[in-house]
Amino acid sequence: MHHLSTPAMTNDFSTKDLTCQVEYPTV
Repeated sequence: MHHLSTPAMTNDFSTKDLTCQVEYPTV
């Protein structure tokens, strides 16, 4: 399960974890 609902939430803590593991389309 990936929490890619909003960039704000992911940018808080998952920005470095998710970005390394999963390349979610932020744009």
